[in-house]
Amino acid sequence: MKCLIQLFREQAAAHPSSIALEDGSTPGAFKQVTYRTLDELSDRFSLQLRQHGVRAGEMVPVLSTRCIGAVVALLAIHKLRACYVPIGLDTWGNERIESTLRRVKARLVVTTDSNAFTGSGGSQVIYIPHDGSLPASSPTPPDSPNDNDPSTSIPDDWAYVIFTSGSTGKPKGVVIKQGSISRLVTEQNELPFNLHATVDTRVLLIFSFAFDGCTWVVFSTLCNGGTLVLASPASLEDAAQTVLAAMDPSRGYDRTRLIIMGGEAPTPYLVDTWSAPHRRLFNAYGPTEATVAVLMSEMRPGRPIVLGTPTSYCKVLLVDDAGAGGEGEMLLGGPGVGVGYYEDEERTRAAFVERGSERFYRTGDYARRTADGQLVFCGRKDGVVKNRGFLVNLESEVEPAMLACSEGRARAAAAVSCRGALVGFVTPADAAEGLRDRMLAACSAFVVPDVVYGLDAFPASANAKVDRNALAALHDCKQHAVPAAVLQAGELTPLEAVRHAVCIVLRVSEARVDGAASFRALGGHSLAAVLLVSTLRKLGFQTDVASVFARDTVAAIAAAARKIEAEPAIDPGDALSAADRKRFAEEVGPVASRLAGVAPATDMQVRMVRGTVGTPSLNFVKFGVSFDHGADSAFLDTLRAADAETPWREDVLSSEEAWQKACEVSGKIEPEEFTSFDEQDTKAVSSVRVMILPGVKCRLIWTVHHSLVDGWSASVVFNDLWELLHGRPLPPCPQFTDAAWCMRRLLQRDAEAAKAFWKAQLGGVQDIPRLRVPPPEDATSTSLSERRRGLSIKMMQLEIAAKEYGVTTAALVYAAWAIVLSRYCDSQKVVQGTVLSGRSLPLEGVEKIVGPLINSLPMAVELQEALAVPAFVRQVFNSMCQLLNFQWTPNALVQEATGRKGTDYFDTVLAIQYDFPAYEWSNPQFAAPYDISNNQVTETPLSVMVDAVEGCLHARFLFRPSSFGEPMIDRMINHFENVLHLLADPSLQISVGEVAKRMLSEEELHANLNCTDYIDEPYEGPETLADAFELSLSQHSNYRAVEAWIGASRTAN
Repeated sequence: MKCLIQLFREQAAAHPSSIALEDGSTPGAFKQVTYRTLDELSDRFSLQLRQHGVRAGEMVPVLSTRCIGAVVALLAIHKLRACYVPIGLDTWGNERIESTLRRVKARLVVTTDSNAFTGSGGSQVIYIPHDGSLPASSPTPPDSPNDNDPSTSIPDDWAYVIFTSGSTGKPKGVVIKQGSISRLVTEQNELPFNLHATVDTRVLLIFSFAFDGCTWVVFSTLCNGGTLVLASPASLEDAAQTVLAAMDPSRGYDRTRLIIMGGEAPTPYLVDTWSAPHRRLFNAYGPTEATVAVLMSEMRPGRPIVLGTPTSYCKVLLVDDAGAGGEGEMLLGGPGVGVGYYEDEERTRAAFVERGSERFYRTGDYARRTADGQLVFCGRKDGVVKNRGFLVNLESEVEPAMLACSEGRARAAAAVSCRGALVGFVTPADAAEGLRDRMLAACSAFVVPDVVYGLDAFPASANAKVDRNALAALHDCKQHAVPAAVLQAGELTPLEAVRHAVCIVLRVSEARVDGAASFRALGGHSLAAVLLVSTLRKLGFQTDVASVFARDTVAAIAAAARKIEAEPAIDPGDALSAADRKRFAEEVGPVASRLAGVAPATDMQVRMVRGTVGTPSLNFVKFGVSFDHGADSAFLDTLRAADAETPWREDVLSSEEAWQKACEVSGKIEPEEFTSFDEQDTKAVSSVRVMILPGVKCRLIWTVHHSLVDGWSASVVFNDLWELLHGRPLPPCPQFTDAAWCMRRLLQRDAEAAKAFWKAQLGGVQDIPRLRVPPPEDATSTSLSERRRGLSIKMMQLEIAAKEYGVTTAALVYAAWAIVLSRYCDSQKVVQGTVLSGRSLPLEGVEKIVGPLINSLPMAVELQEALAVPAFVRQVFNSMCQLLNFQWTPNALVQEATGRKGTDYFDTVLAIQYDFPAYEWSNPQFAAPYDISNNQVTETPLSVMVDAVEGCLHARFLFRPSSFGEPMIDRMINHFENVLHLLADPSLQISVGEVAKRMLSEEELHANLNCTDYIDEPYEGPETLADAFELSLSQHSNYRAVEAWIGASRTAN
C-alpha cells in the first residue's frame, strides 16, 4: 500500500506547477504555493528536523493554526517516518497544551508562532514561519530525506496522534496508522470519502488544526492533486453545529459544487438552504478512532437525513445488550480502526474489542438499518436521558422535534438534561418564541423540553462542536438566579411568590402561570409539590404538600400560603423545650454530653431495628450502580475517597461471565449473609462492595440497613456521589437528626388532631378485610420471593387521565390497587398500606435529607359499585391529600386512636417510586452511571412497588411464599394491569362496579367457566326451565316421563 508521502510525491511529479496551497488567512497577505514548491519546502524542513535528531517513529508535537507552515511541517515529519501530534494554538488553552506535551514526553516541538510558545519541560522548540518560507538549503547531504525511498514508509507506521476531549475530561490520544489514513484518502467510491479531489478541485479547509477532520482534508486534497484553500478565521464566525449555519449561501458561493457536513447531525434547514442544482451535499460520519470518515450519504431537501453506507473497507455491526441485532450500538471494523489510545491500555481494552478474529471500535452511537441497507442515526448511548418516566434520545428524538416545530425559523437545535430538567436551545434567538407550545400540541410530552432558550449562536468546543456542558451551565445559572432576582424585587405578594415558585419548579414560562393555572395540569407531581413547598419557604411563605394538591390552582395555593414571620415553621432545635431535651438526656444517661448531634430514634427506625433483631436479613437494602470505568485507577481512587468511613471491599473479575454471575449474586439479599445483627456495629449496618472488570466497568453495591436510608435518600446519595467524584463541594443541608426532632415536636403539638383524624378514618373498620387467597404450596417458607412485570400501561396514558380527572397519577395507581383488593377481600371497604415519603416536614431543604423519613400507614377506601370512576378516583385522591398532613404519625398513636397499630390494618403495602428525585448526571467528566437497582427484604407479606421504565409502568411484587403462591401473584399482577387500563381510559365512562367486573380478562373468564378448552357453538333455545319443559312436552307427549320402584312393583307415568 502506498503511504501519504508517496501519494503526495506522485502528484508533485505529475503536476508540479499546479497550486497545492492557497492562503488568505492573514489579512493583507495572499500566497499560493505550487506542488513543486511545497515538496521542496517540506524537504528543507525535514532536513532541519533530522539535523535536530528526529528519527522514524518519534512523536513530534506541532503547535499551529491553519497555515502553510503547518502543512509543510506535517509533510516534513512524515518524510522522516515520524508521527505528528497536532495542537491548536487558537483553540487550546495553555493548561491543555502543557498537559499534552508532558504526556507525549516531547523532546522537540514544532510551532508556527514564536511568540505563543517558547518551550515546556525542557522541550526543544523548532520554529517554522506561518507562511512556510525557509531559506534554500545547501546541497543535499548524503542523509537527506531525498535519499530515502518513500516506499520505506510502511502502513504500520504511526501517522498521527489526535488528542480528543473525551467524556471524562482527560483527553484521549487516538493513534492512527499510515495504512488507515492512506486507505481513506485513496478510497474510490461514488461517495466522496476522498473529497473527490482532482487537479481541478479547490477544497476549503475550515477545520481547527488539531481536529482529525483537518488531517482528512489536507491529505485527501494533496494526495489527489487538488488545491487546499486555507480559510481565514476572520471570515468564519465561531458558531457551532456547522459553520454553514453562520454563513449566507447567497453571498458568493455559486461555484461551490460539493459540501460535506460532519461532526454534528445536519439540520433540514441547512440542507434546504444550501441545496442547489449545481451543488451536492453529503453527510459524513466517523469517529476519530476509526480514521475520520467511515459512513456517508447524499442529502436532498425533503428527504430523511441518514448516516448512509460505509467505505468499501469498513465493516459495521449493530449490537445491543443481548448480542447482534437490527438496531443497536455501532461497532466499526476494518483497516480504518485505530491502534488505540496512547499509553492508556485500560481505555483501549474497553473501546477496542475483539469479535471472533476481527477487531472493532465501540462507537457509543446507536443506529438502525433501513430496508435498503442505509444506516440511520439513533443517538449516542450517553445521549439517552429519562424524562417523565420515558427514555428519550436527545439527538434523535428531541432535537429533530424542536426543528420540525420551529416553522422553519430554527437553524439549529440542541438539547441537554440538566438536574432532572429537559432543556432545549435553538438558534437564532427569536426561534424560541412559541416553540414549546407548538411542540406540546404536536409531539409526545416526554420529548418536549421543560424550557427552551433562544441564542444567537451556540457555544463551541475546541473541535467546533456544540459545547453541551456550556449550555447546561447557562441553564443552571439562569435557574439559580431567579430566586435572588425575585427577592431583590421587593415585597412579594403570596400570588407573586407562588407564580415564581411554580415557574422555577415546573420550569415553565411565567406567561403560562396565571392565577387559574393548575399545578397538576402543568405537570405537578409528588416530588414537584415537595420542591414547591421548599421554594416557597425560601421566598418567605409557608404551606404544605397536602394543601398544594388539594387546592391545585395558583390562586388557591397562594390564598392558603402564610408569611413565615406570622407563623414560623418548626425549628428542629430552638423550638424544642428545654424540658424535652432534658428528658432525652436523662434517658440516654452519662453519654448524653457526647450526643449533641443525636436525636431520639423515630418510630420507623425503631420498628425496622426490632424486626432485624428477630430476623437478621430483614429491612436491609442493596443499592447497585454501574460505571464504565472498571480499572481507571484515578476514578476508583476518587470513588474511595468519596466515602472513607464505610467498610469497603473490592473484587477484581476476570471475564464478562464472571461479572454477570457476580452482579446477579451480589445484588440479592440472602439470609446466609446476615446471621446476626448489632445496630452499634458500623460494618453491620452499612458496607460497600465494588466489583471490577478491568478496563471495562465496575459496579458498586451498597448494603445498608433501612433504618439509615430510604429510596428517596438513595437518589440524594447517588447525586451527591456524582458531585464528589467531580470534586464539587456539597452545599450544607439539614441532617436527619433535624427531621427526627421535628417529628418529635409535631407529635407533641398535633397529637390530638392526629388521633381525631385516625379515629375518623379507621373508626368504621371493625372487621379488618383480609385477602382471601388459596393456601400456598410452602407454608413453612421464611424467604422472600419476587415477581417483576413490565406493564403495558404508558406513563403518558396515566398523565392524560390524571389531568382529565383532576388528580395525580399516584391516585390512579392507588385506586386501581384498591379495586383489586376489594375483589380479593370480598369487601366493599378495604384498607391498603401506603408508603409516604415524609418529605412534607416543615424543614428547609427537607428534600435533601438522607434518612428513613418514609412511613407506612393505612388508608381506608370505600368502594361504591354505582359510583362513576372519576368520582371514585377523586375520592381516593382526597384521602391521600388528607393523609399527607399526618404522614409523620407513629404506630402507637394510631393504636391510641383506634385500638390497633397502624400496621395491623393491612396485609399489603404499595409504594410508588417514579416520583423520587431524578438522577442528575450534570456536566460529566465520567460516563454516566447506569443499571441502578435496589433490592430489599420487608416485613409485610406483600409489597407492591410501582416504577416507570422506558415510559411504561413497571410492577415489582415482593411476597412471602408462606402466604402467597407464584400463580396467585401472577394473577394479581394481571388484574392490577387490567384495572389500570380501565381507569386510564376516561372515554369509557363506567362505574367502579363495571371496572371490577372487567378485572378478569376474557381468557380468564372462559377458563373459569369452562372445564375444557372446547368452545361450544352459540346457544339457541328456550330461555328458562319452564320454557324448556313446555317444549319437551309438546315434542314428546307420549314418552315415559317418570319411572320409580314402589315396594316390589314398578310404576311408570
